[in-house]
Amino acid sequence: MRFVSERQEGFKSLRSWRSLEAVGKRPSAALPSSPALLNSRYARRRSRFNRASHCGVLLCTPHSSGFRPAAKPAGWTFSISLSEAGFSTVSLHSMASQISKSARSVERSHVPVRIFIHGLESSSQGTKGVFFKEKFPDMIIPNFPGSLQERMEKLHGILAGKSGIRMVGSSFGGLMAAIFAAEHEDRVDKLILLAPALNLMEFSDYHEKKIAVPVWVYHGRNDEVIPLEAVEGIAKKIFPNLTLHAMDDDHYLHKSFMAIDWKTLLS
Repeated sequence: MRFVSERQEGFKSLRSWRSLEAVGKRPSAALPSSPALLNSRYARRRSRFNRASHCGVLLCTPHSSGFRPAAKPAGWTFSISLSEAGFSTVSLHSMASQISKSARSVERSHVPVRIFIHGLESSSQGTKGVFFKEKFPDMIIPNFPGSLQERMEKLHGILAGKSGIRMVGSSFGGLMAAIFAAEHEDRVDKLILLAPALNLMEFSDYHEKKIAVPVWVYHGRNDEVIPLEAVEGIAKKIFPNLTLHAMDDDHYLHKSFMAIDWKTLLS
């Protein structure tokens, strides 16, 4: 039996490399009689080059030994391949780098999915879209042309497979966000609706539904496009977890939009 270094780079110090060199390349006098004994003997050797935690090592044994790792040492992972020379090559790699990658993956997975849905006659290049792009570069800010059905189909495609969604919908985009939340409540974390068009007939099918997602509605008292009175009753009925802000503003929230604490809302 022999240990062979797969690569020298990644070792933390010359000392750890020499430790591995001394232990790893010294062949054993004889192959242990059982996999359990081999594992035990190997575990002792492994402990002597713990400091080389980012290395990869190959353990080579004859096929005839029938060796298969019964219990891999903690923090290491095996894979077995067969060679033409009649040896089983058991590849042993430190899991330290894998753990680091997994941690980065988990960290990325906890980055919230943020999306802004513009109004009927606006676009991703409107005032609000440009604002969100500057403040939240990772925010999804698509263009939604066409009918409500076409827009909803595009929205479903964009958010396919995503969860933990923070949705901001403005006017007609607020209607779209509310419909999406009604249909996929378990995937939505927050709804922030700006003068949402909840009074339109397209939302009437959802008037009897309770949507438990936390919802913030910002609506101008002087809104002449979608009057606050036409939306307030519907919002209070279907959103049990509602925070309603009646602003001294118009439909576009010209005076108050940028004063909203977006960092907290979208965190």
